[in-house]
Amino acid sequence: MQLHIVLERPIRGTVRAFVKERSEDLACSHLYSEDGDHNALVFKIPLGTCSMQKTQQSVNRFSFTTTVYFSFHSLFVSKDDVAYRITCDYAQQIPETMYNVTAGVGVREIEESNADERSNEDVECSYSVRKAGSEIDSRDSTAYANLGDEIVHEWSCAKMLPTQFIFVHDCIVNPEFDTGNDPVIVDSQGCVMDELAMGTIKYSSDGRSASSHHFAYKFADYPNLLFKCSISICDREYAICSRTDGSPLLEPLECAPTRESRSIGTASWSGNTTVEFTNTYTLSTEVHIMEGLRPTSVYVRSGRFAWITVPLRALAAPILVLLIMLTTVLTVRRVRTTQPTKTLTATELRA
Repeated sequence: MQLHIVLERPIRGTVRAFVKERSEDLACSHLYSEDGDHNALVFKIPLGTCSMQKTQQSVNRFSFTTTVYFSFHSLFVSKDDVAYRITCDYAQQIPETMYNVTAGVGVREIEESNADERSNEDVECSYSVRKAGSEIDSRDSTAYANLGDEIVHEWSCAKMLPTQFIFVHDCIVNPEFDTGNDPVIVDSQGCVMDELAMGTIKYSSDGRSASSHHFAYKFADYPNLLFKCSISICDREYAICSRTDGSPLLEPLECAPTRESRSIGTASWSGNTTVEFTNTYTLSTEVHIMEGLRPTSVYVRSGRFAWITVPLRALAAPILVLLIMLTTVLTVRRVRTTQPTKTLTATELRA
């Protein structure tokens, strides 16, 4: 099975193509890097591999079905990405393929306890994530959201002195277990690294709480997101938090108001300042993304092209025209599915 993708313009940023739930399998995925000279992509999937579903239609007829994602972020799947469920029908039986299957399980990390020494032992801090418009369930610390829902991060501390304020920094996200290279989404300056992963952090007027809004996303093969952030207790009168030049940090650092589009790994802020902290908590919370993208069904007859025009708006990506061609030497016929799907005529395909 071979997919030919023709973009309206050369690749800008990153484009990923992968089979659903197989994004980390090199045989079932491909990463296209920025290329100012080419706009044609090719994605190949060997028949019977990458968890393709084989359905026996009759004695000598069967079909292969798979779902392919096209994502415009190097790590996450967002509401702006697209997926296609592709089915091919064959009139000649192919021998069964034997597989060696390996199963794995991810174990939730134990929430880190705060072992840092604090000047004020009465301070109590919390970190929660919830779907916008919903209340936090005290019986279940896990939030639930659908892909694309607006979710809210909230940090707060109680029993603080009037001169104290909180500073959120050094946040990472992973799928409930250490990936070995967990993406940093907020740096040590409290600046957001990727606006898809975390929205701008806004502080309350009294300095005791902060919040951030963004749309729900997920790792390609995992439904859960575990966020970890550091919260430091700073003071406007005492240099509990200080810059490397010795001057006290009297309020959270202001990140640059206008930032260029960038990938995780770089940051921008007003001033090149390193901050030293003494009273810091490390807190974590998680959210479960209940739904993925809803794939569009695509059926292609042998020797024909299916033209599909879709808006793909991820990280200022241009509108793309997706051309899918599935090549096979076997006879292909249309498959009846449980969901009603419109069969495109030759005239409609050309349109």
